Amino acid sequence: MFLRRNEINEVLWNQFIEASPQGCIYFYTWYLDIVCPNWSAIVIGNENNWNALIPLPVSQKMGISYALQPLFAQYLGVLFRPQTGKMVTQWSNKKSWCEAIIRCLPSSLKLFNFTFSPQFDYPIPFYWKDYQITNKYTYWLSLKPSLPTLQQNFRTSVRKAILKCEKAGIRHHITSDIHHIIQFAKKQKQFLADIHYEKLPVLWEVLQEKGKGLAIEMRDTQGKLHTGGLFLKDKNRWINLFGCNANPDSKAIGAGAAMLAQAILMAKEAGMEYFDFEGSMLEGVERFYRNFGGNPIPYIQVSKNTFPPPLKWIM
Repeated sequence: MFLRRNEINEVLWNQFIEASPQGCIYFYTWYLDIVCPNWSAIVIGNENNWNALIPLPVSQKMGISYALQPLFAQYLGVLFRPQTGKMVTQWSNKKSWCEAIIRCLPSSLKLFNFTFSPQFDYPIPFYWKDYQITNKYTYWLSLKPSLPTLQQNFRTSVRKAILKCEKAGIRHHITSDIHHIIQFAKKQKQFLADIHYEKLPVLWEVLQEKGKGLAIEMRDTQGKLHTGGLFLKDKNRWINLFGCNANPDSKAIGAGAAMLAQAILMAKEAGMEYFDFEGSMLEGVERFYRNFGGNPIPYIQVSKNTFPPPLKWIM
């Protein structure tokens, strides 16, 4: 069934997200309400017993409907309910649920493009219906080793950055006000449109209310800001949501690496299982994240573009 936002039972939805093997913070109603307002959804099942779902933020441009991955949400896509019993039955159920979701997708959609959770393991029905399946990778760091072991597994350049920052008097500070981090990010290099920077404080306010956000600033003894970052606190991991490019001097010292190292150690102390770097497929960024000793984690991008050939790249 296709449900508009005002038709979705929030309690039932969020309970499903909490229980689903694919569920994570990006799927909760309160998170979706900020990153993609007026979202809809497809839910497979009856009123009180859901089997699968997909959030669907549908937009229009020049009268053309499309559904795209929203910013500040690394994964969306299909979620399944937990299953037990014979594997052959579980795979059969996933097949049926995915096929039902595909049938319910609005025929008016000309473009569909989402990245699915790494725990999503059955994209085959999308392939059968001519969706393109693309492999992508993020980096996750297991926090199960001891604290000394985690630190020892950092590349030498990261450990040197921590020592350089300590010598320069640059320390981490936890803050509840992200204004300075956003302004610093825009000053160094504005990667995002203004409308996206404006969305961050709104998202941050809710994250603070839910106890799901952490903001770290790296400042020296004079109070100068060298870099900063925002992190999500999910069920079993912390996620690197947003970070600043350090200025050239701060980058040479290694302020960004020292900040991430601090966030990793705090996640370990908080009892998390993983630290999620949230990307990246960019070679330089991947190299930086690899320095912390994590593992590449595959996930998929599912897309379909039904524009006529001359218009395929319009969106």
